[in-house]
Amino acid sequence: MAPLERTNDSSESGPRATEMLKDKIPHGLNIRAHTFTFRELASAAQNFREDCLIGEGGFGCVYKGVLPDGKVVAVKQLKIGASQGEREFQAEVDIISRIHHRYLVSLVGYCIDRRQRLLVYEYVSNGTLDYHLHKRKN
Repeated sequence: MAPLERTNDSSESGPRATEMLKDKIPHGLNIRAHTFTFRELASAAQNFREDCLIGEGGFGCVYKGVLPDGKVVAVKQLKIGASQGEREFQAEVDIISRIHHRYLVSLVGYCIDRRQRLLVYEYVSNGTLDYHLHKRKN
């Protein structure tokens, strides 16, 4: 698969940038999620401020954000050069955008902007999966 990479200026946004981005998606990758610009997600997560940080893992950090329509989301900013390669990112977007189950958070959208890769999930306010799996009764 060819890498998903925007060749236009990273400050470009709106319908034109979205269409240009979709043109870079390899044939056969059926993505059913909204595309965001990096600028939109940076704004939603208050420029990825530390007080918006809700989690951190091997692939990157997760920030709480609010989209312009008021929807609260979790924005996962993948580490540049993380072991999660381009094909894995594409597969995650493709598969998770099509899966809907009451026990899984839904993928709201994604961002591919130059080397930046971000995933946008619905925000769940009642704790992390890790907490619910490993919580101890006092």
